[in-house]
Amino acid sequence: MMVVKIFVLLLFDFAFHLDIAKTALLNKEPVIQVKPIPRSCLDYLKDGKTVNGYYSIAGKTVNGYYSIAGPNQQPLTVFCDFTSEPGAAWTLVLSWALKYNNIFRTATLTVDMPVNKRTPNWVAYRLSRAQMLSIKAQSTHWRSTCSFNTHGVDLIDYVRANFNSIDITSFLGSGVCRKVEYINIRGQAASHKTVRFWQVLNTYALHIDSYYSQSICQFGAKQGSVVSEDNFGYHATVNKNFRCTAGQWATTQYWFGGYA
Repeated sequence: MMVVKIFVLLLFDFAFHLDIAKTALLNKEPVIQVKPIPRSCLDYLKDGKTVNGYYSIAGKTVNGYYSIAGPNQQPLTVFCDFTSEPGAAWTLVLSWALKYNNIFRTATLTVDMPVNKRTPNWVAYRLSRAQMLSIKAQSTHWRSTCSFNTHGVDLIDYVRANFNSIDITSFLGSGVCRKVEYINIRGQAASHKTVRFWQVLNTYALHIDSYYSQSICQFGAKQGSVVSEDNFGYHATVNKNFRCTAGQWATTQYWFGGYA
């Protein structure tokens, strides 16, 4: 008889505590899942976005943390291209018109020199170095286009490379051969060939010299070039048959991105 009483008491105690647990669960505040703000256009592509335009990405604070609050930690508005290359997303990090070339001519991508970083545009725009590095951390490739705002991407006057082949945010050198995935200058194109790059602190912004490239590297576009022609940057010597330097309002872009 005593055993039965003890069993009943234990059963009652278990039921009592189970009821308390159920009540606590029912009264518990719901857990709200906060979706993190994307850090690049590639994040948006993976989330299903496919329309080119302006999107917000996480701003990077001075102490390295991402935030969407506070006057100095606001999200950045960037331009995203989802359509020019199937399966890829590209974040615009730099764009300028030949008219304003003096601002960008000697600014390497190894230094911090933001220009209108919160108002993306085609004629005078450059993200801060911290934000470039943040986007690069989400990217596998970089590319440069000419007058994207008027021509889009048809792979003419265009270059694309993997960051593993040439990390343009840290590369410094004069006339150094580096492999690109694809390049086209004035209709002369090649895939997976080395190209001659320049980027020198306080002297040369990142660029290719198509006149001299093939004498040392695998690709050059000397046919139709002008002596010491600069392509995709620096633009001290210009060729009007190259889209980036076809006129004062011709533009040059740099993008970071990758494939979903």
